[in-house]
Amino acid sequence: MIIHVVAIIMELLKLINTFFESALFKKLINRKRSLNYIQFQRADHFLITLSKTCKQ
Repeated sequence: MIIHVVAIIMELLKLINTFFESALFKKLINRKRSLNYIQFQRADHFLITLSKTCKQ
């Protein structure tokens, strides 16, 4: 059951990541490149750490 939930979360993260890499998102970031962008980077780092922990 827990593995199933993790799999769903990972799929959601892939979708979010696809959006972040999209051209639309890059345009938004270029307009508002400030604290928001730093927060996204921190969140991304947290998610990477989380996924590594789940894989172990």
